Amino acid sequence: MTFIRFIILFFIPALGFGSVTGPGGQYNLVHDFKDEWQIYDAGEKLYLPFVKEQNFDFTAHTAILNTEDYPYSTLLVKSDNPADFLFINGSLIQKLVPGKWVTIQVNDLKSKYKVRDIYLTVYGDVNADHKFIQVGYPSRKNQLSEKGSVNQPFNIKPRANVPYRSTFVVVFIVTLVLASFLSNSYPRAFQRYYNLKDLMSFLVREQSFLINKPLNRTNMLFVILLSLISGFLYIIIQSKGINLIDSRFFFQDAQTFGLLLSNFLKLCVFFFVMFVFKFFLINTIGRLFNLDKVVEIHFFKLIQSTLYFFTLMLIILLVLFNTYLFSETFLEKYFLLVLSVFYTFRTIIIYFTINRTINVQSLYLISYLCIVEILPIIIGLRFAN
Repeated sequence: MTFIRFIILFFIPALGFGSVTGPGGQYNLVHDFKDEWQIYDAGEKLYLPFVKEQNFDFTAHTAILNTEDYPYSTLLVKSDNPADFLFINGSLIQKLVPGKWVTIQVNDLKSKYKVRDIYLTVYGDVNADHKFIQVGYPSRKNQLSEKGSVNQPFNIKPRANVPYRSTFVVVFIVTLVLASFLSNSYPRAFQRYYNLKDLMSFLVREQSFLINKPLNRTNMLFVILLSLISGFLYIIIQSKGINLIDSRFFFQDAQTFGLLLSNFLKLCVFFFVMFVFKFFLINTIGRLFNLDKVVEIHFFKLIQSTLYFFTLMLIILLVLFNTYLFSETFLEKYFLLVLSVFYTFRTIIIYFTINRTINVQSLYLISYLCIVEILPIIIGLRFAN
């Protein structure tokens, strides 16, 4: 399909179809968004079609560009208003000079933002008739001039991802403060949770207070720490354009410090609720399988292994992120695979731990673990993007 679109776009200049547009009329018009403006409804938290008679007082007008529909084309933006600004995916790009076109390669947008749909917003004046967002294909003469020119009218290098970096700093400080507090206030528990030898051991001391009281204050503080780390991991992955779930389903779709921090807090609450819910799920299924004696051990091993692995993964991603060794392509291909391997490894540890703790038939235990461990993983991978 992409190849067919390219052939059509390539032969537009040769066939002479369509009108010309862009600076100096050097582009053949492929698509005009003049009838596709949208406005953001803060109450509904979604974009709605722009109706001139009803939305006459809106200053921000947005067009949604599907980058896969226009390969090898050029985005053309212009405003005749004196004080309009161009935003891309919520980030300010530049102030628009009245009457002057801004040109951006669609392939550059796709490569930069790593998403299919690009949100283009012209903000400033209420007059949408003087705002223009179009897609064009350069004429043959313009193709030759672009190849020999080094001064492009617009260099697609948006500002550094400051909102994400600012959010990372705040989240890192909060996570580090909580971890420091736990290591000083509960040193025995901290050493137990972050003990690789204890993690790999299948013989568990059942008299430990961390196991006998899974929902006590100490354990809940470590679950909160795990929730913070899980949320931190998610926003790092999201900052590279990789959404494990549909962001509009759960988050406000924007790239400002306040909204990113709000999304992070929502994530932390979500993960905390899910970890507590997991305990009640284990408790309920364990009683059905007459395995209520190992519910506390199961939950402890689950939190211990997840906390250890997620902390290690967070450290690695932060190092890669800050040394610019972050490969989005590698991450996009193998992140879910790494998670799948971890959850499989965690299930194996829990299996052997329970098997060494009580005398239970293997088939019986496998059936129990399939319900409380493997089934939730399959459901999670099914809904992941």
